[in-house]
Parts: sequence; structure tokens; C-alpha cells
Amino acid sequence: MANRREFLKTSSAVLGVFVAVAAPAFAPAVHATENAADSRYPQGVASGDPTPDGIVLWTRAQPSAGESDVALVLQLSRRSDFKTVALEKSLKALAGVDHTCRVVVTGLEPATTYYYRFIDDAHRTSTVGRTRTAPAPTADVEARFALASCQNFQTGYYHAYRRLLEQERTAGPEARIDFVLFVGDFIYEMIFPARMGVPTRPLAFPGKPWDDHNQNFGQKIELQYAETVDEYRYLYRGCLADPWLRAARQNWPFICIFDDHEVADDYWQSMTVYQPPGTPTQRRKVAGNQAYFEYIPTMLSDLPRQNPAYDFKPVQVQDVPFGAVDDLNRSTEPNNLAAIHSINITRRLQWGRHLDLILADSRSYRSEHPVPGLIGQKLSFHPRALLPRGLVEEMDAGRTAHGGHPRETVEARGMSFPNARRTTPVGTMYGADQKAWVKSQLKASTATWKVCVNSVPQTPLSFDFRFEGRSIAPDEVVMTDSWEGYPGERREMLEFVRDSRIANYISLSGDHHMHFCGLLSPDRDDGGAGAVGVEFVCAGISSASFGDVLRSFMKAKAPGTEAETLVGGPPVAAGRPALPWTGVTALYGWEESLRCAKASGPAGAVRPSAGRRRQTHIPYMDSDSYGLCVATATASDFRVDFVTFDLKQVYTDYAEPAEPRYVARFNVPVQAAGAKVVLQGPTFAGEPPFPYSKA
Repeated sequence: MANRREFLKTSSAVLGVFVAVAAPAFAPAVHATENAADSRYPQGVASGDPTPDGIVLWTRAQPSAGESDVALVLQLSRRSDFKTVALEKSLKALAGVDHTCRVVVTGLEPATTYYYRFIDDAHRTSTVGRTRTAPAPTADVEARFALASCQNFQTGYYHAYRRLLEQERTAGPEARIDFVLFVGDFIYEMIFPARMGVPTRPLAFPGKPWDDHNQNFGQKIELQYAETVDEYRYLYRGCLADPWLRAARQNWPFICIFDDHEVADDYWQSMTVYQPPGTPTQRRKVAGNQAYFEYIPTMLSDLPRQNPAYDFKPVQVQDVPFGAVDDLNRSTEPNNLAAIHSINITRRLQWGRHLDLILADSRSYRSEHPVPGLIGQKLSFHPRALLPRGLVEEMDAGRTAHGGHPRETVEARGMSFPNARRTTPVGTMYGADQKAWVKSQLKASTATWKVCVNSVPQTPLSFDFRFEGRSIAPDEVVMTDSWEGYPGERREMLEFVRDSRIANYISLSGDHHMHFCGLLSPDRDDGGAGAVGVEFVCAGISSASFGDVLRSFMKAKAPGTEAETLVGGPPVAAGRPALPWTGVTALYGWEESLRCAKASGPAGAVRPSAGRRRQTHIPYMDSDSYGLCVATATASDFRVDFVTFDLKQVYTDYAEPAEPRYVARFNVPVQAAGAKVVLQGPTFAGEPPFPYSKA
């Protein structure tokens, strides 16, 4: 902690970060006389990154008219009535950080529940938060946690959080989770106008014009984009208007990483890609990083120094062109380096002897997507979606393609293009330094389960697809923004797991707005036979599902074609939700998908033949799903429940609780190093989705 305290001598007034050490219980000197949770503390309270002896506590204090910094007292206690406290500390919610306040508390007991609150100088109190420290690293205890992702405030309600909270209330301690692992897209930097018919909650930057030049959607869509730190702050405040998100943060510590929408859709380093060639936006990267640090309680600089993580550092940058990349596939343009190094969220957290969480940044250090956007746009309806796998792999390989003799031109779908990657290194998701650190942590871990936390999936996911009824694409990469766009490094990481004999490797991720899981093999074409681990990918809390988005797009762009049928499926009876047919096509291919769709009718759907399955490494996918996962790591197994809601439920407000449509459970038994990886399931509670049950 010495380094942190030295740092705070000069930085607390800028960053709004305070440190405190707990003490034996004592009587508090400050007493609350008024509950001002809604007026003084409208974004609630939160905690994050539990360690055996520490936690980060957070609030935001709404200033009164003419008020600058807001004086507060933090109280922490083992008692919910605060008759005794372990900590009582004066601090401030500073105007320079949007009146947020974060406190790194140490000196706590492991595996202990604590209560905390903030009180202003008028004795007005926040709501009472509940948090929990991690068990000691040697403790033989299970870890039970939620895996969540993608919570667009505008496009749905957060029923999944509500269900977790109400389940705990009704079922008691056995239903309680220890923490929430959030893997990215806490906010969305894009705002849709209310006139577009977005079904839920409107947002708008006051006085800002709408822009319709985003070329990723294939059609004109009016949007606003966050560009300044104040605009990103506005989005965090807007997202935290949701009562169930506030309640979740109030009741459980969150462990978070960011993905793209905390800055800009599909960005890499500090380059945005709304326009296919890309636009350098170093100032947006810094602004997004700053707002993230202000609103998301994370322990970064205060972790042991074998962790690369560090707190946000204010930097001044300009938006200037990148220039060429270096041998690490990184732009060395000084403003880019300053922007991406303004924060580091790469870190490892433990929960007893059975769970190591290795948390990675999949945005700041990655190289450019393998296929240049202008080429991707010519080949598909999106610059980074449904692109030929062979082209992706060749361009990702860069100067190492074809045994170190890359071609000057590449071909796809009857077209030829200059090979813009022929002189660049192999693509990277992690960047060299982070990759070396992740490997070192995997190799050094003695935990039962070594869990890599990625914002985007590692599981190979491709389409055998007929686009607009004209051409058959036998192996289309679904999205090059995921690890599918960086197949060389994915193979390298999984070969490292295999060759280092790392047992019980798990990847957890989100981003794709659908539930699925898969076996991870260095050879992506072996159907999972050589799997070295398992990945579980959670759907979005509220962001439009993969199937819903693709179905709407094809209905608008290719009505009446085979393409529309391949993502929309057959008609369904009135009042019934659409079938998750995009997943059927992904798993079984266009020919089997089309056969079943044409043989189906409103009264029932024909299920595909198990023998025609083309992606055997993926035992489960629901392309239309919403929700989250609940995972349990024990000495004997790693269990995951996919808690699933549908579009109608997510569009429905909070007048009535929404029970999940179903829960799909999987189990990974613990294995010795080198043993065959086993993924058991799914078993279902509730009505299974098609094709696991007849429609």
C-alpha cells in the first residue's frame, strides 16, 4: 500500500480515490438522520474486486445548487445497523470526477460480509450497501457467481438482475451468489433516437445533432455518439437509473472488465471503425477510460505488483493518424500509446483454492481486424461479419502466411484485393506484454479452475450460409471482432494450455448477445476432440440478441430470399416467439437448415438431424436468448446455468416480475492434466429452446 499512499499525495484531488484501513469495532461518531438515497445518491452505491483483506467501495453524490466538492463520511461495519463500525472515514466526492468517490479499504477479514454507507455533512445517508471479501487463497470453499454482459439501457430491461435478487430473497442463502463477473459493455456509446421505435428507455445528448454516416449497418440509421468524458458520464448515470442494476451493485461486489461500447463499437487500440478505413480517436479512448474508472469500482493500482493493472492516469492527447505498426502489431504513434496506457485493467483475482480469475483487456492492445473494412464491406453486409474464413486466416497471418511468402493479392468470392497485411506481424488480441503475463498466470496457478476472462469469445463460430440466395459460402467467420478474427493467436494460446499441461482451463466471455458454450481445441476443425478447455458465453442482459438483429436485417435487406429463411426460420403460430433459427443454421449448415425450415409449419417445426451437425464442438446455442449465467466452481466440477429470457420479456417493464423461460445446465468435471476434457449437458429446467425440444 505504500506506493498507493505516495501516489495519493498528489492524485486524490484529481482521481477521487481514497484509501482506508479497517480497525477493530468501535462506536461511530457520525449518525444518519435522513435517508437521501434517491436525492443525494441517485446512482446508488457499489463495491468491486473483493480480495481476502480488501474491497473497493463507491458512490456518487449529487451536488446541491452552487455546491462543488461534497463532503462525505464512509462507514463500514459487520452490522447492518451500524451500532459499531470497523471504519469511519471522511472523504469527498469531487467535482472533477463527476462527484464520484471510490475508497480502497484494506485490513478486512476474509470471507466476511460487510455493510457500508455514505453520510453527508447534513447527516443524509445513502442506501446501505452489502459486500463480501474473498476467502483466503487456501480456503476449500466453492465460488458461486453470475456472469453478465451487454446491458444496453435503451433496448431492454434488466430482468435478469431482478430474478437473481428475488431468488436470493425467497430461497435464502443457498441461492446467494458471491459476486457478479461483468465482461463488458456496461454502457453503450451509441444512442438511438426515440422516433426509431426503440421499445424501451430514451436517451439523448442535449443539443447534439444526429448522425447517419455509420457504415456498419448497411443502411442509414440515425445515431448519437459519446465523444467527451461528460457524454460518457451521462451514459453511466443514465444506465444507473435502472433500479435493478443499482440493487445488484448494492448487494454484490462486481468484478468488471470493459469491451468496446465503453468507448466505441468494435474499436482497436484507439481507432474507431464506424467508417471502414477507421478514424483515429485517441481523445475518445481517454475520455471513455476516465468515465469507466470513475463509475466502475475496480482495484487496480492497489493489487500486488505482479499484476499489471493500474488506475486511470489523466493524459492530454490529440486525434492524429496512426502510421505503420511495429513488430508487436502496435501503432507507436505517441498519442495512441498515451491513450491506451491511460489505464490498465489486466489483473488476477482469487476466490479460495478453487478459482483463479485472469482478467484480460481485449481492446487496448489488439491489432487491427484482419480484413480491412473496405474489403469486408464489399464481401458482406458488414465490414467485420460473415467473411470467408480462408481470407481471414490468410490476412491474420500477415507476413508469415504461406510459409513466410505472403501473396501480394488475395481472392474471395471472385474478387481480388491487394494484400494489405502482407508486411505486418501475425494479428494479436492480447498484445505481446499482456499475452506473456496471461501465460505466466496460467502456468503458475495452483487453483483447481484457471479461468481466463475475455470480453469476446474464443470459441470458433462460423456459418455455412447462402447469402441473399445468390452464393454459397461454406465457412463464414461470424464476426472478426472476436477471437475468430485472430485465429493465429487463439491457436497459440490453446497450444500453450495443451503443451504446458494446464488442467481445468475455462474461458468466460460475452459480447455476441446469445448463450452458447463450446469445447476449445488448438485445431479448430477437430470437432472438440482435442479440447484443452471449455468456454461459456453469456447472452446480453438487455442488448438485442444476435438472432433478433440478424433476422431484422435480413427482413429489410433480403425479404423473401433463402437468406431470410436461414435466419428467420419457418412461420410460427400466432402469439409464439420466433424460433432461434440463426443458431440452427450456424450449427447445422444452410442445406439442413433450409430443409427443416421448408418442411416446418406454424403447428410445429422439423428438427434437424443430429448426423448433419457441422459444429460438433458447440453442444448448445440459443441465438435469440437474453439473460446471464450462474457459475459454481468447486473441488470436483465447474457448473454453469444459462438463465434465459426472451425478447418479449426483456421489452416488458417492471410492472410484473419475469421468470426465465428456461435454465440450461452444463457441468465440467475436474480432470487431471492431459486427460480428456468433458462437457456434460445440457439439462433443462423449463421449456427447452428449439431444436432441443420440438417447437
